[in-house]
Amino acid sequence: MIKIRFDELSELERFEAESRDYLLNLKVEADGKSYLVNVYGITRLSQEFRWETEVDGFFVPDPNLVIVECIDFEKIKITLENMYKQGYFETIAEENEAQRYFMKMPPK
Repeated sequence: MIKIRFDELSELERFEAESRDYLLNLKVEADGKSYLVNVYGITRLSQEFRWETEVDGFFVPDPNLVIVECIDFEKIKITLENMYKQGYFETIAEENEAQRYFMKMPPK
């Protein structure tokens, strides 16, 4: 069973995610484990890719990356539920592991 913790987001966080076309550290609970996923709309991810490759010469995707057409909470829910059914959460870092990575990352 999967639980997507949209309820932990404020109205402002929802608005900003839709405006920026990405949502970082969305908490998802699956089979008694907790995960943080980073959801990007494909347009925003393309912009990030171009910018980072121009500036740094390479692109390293965020861990637990989920790509959707755009930040739409119903589409995110459907996407994550389908990914759960396909075993995606068995292959990614749990919350504690992902947090350690995020703490090392410079801010965007």
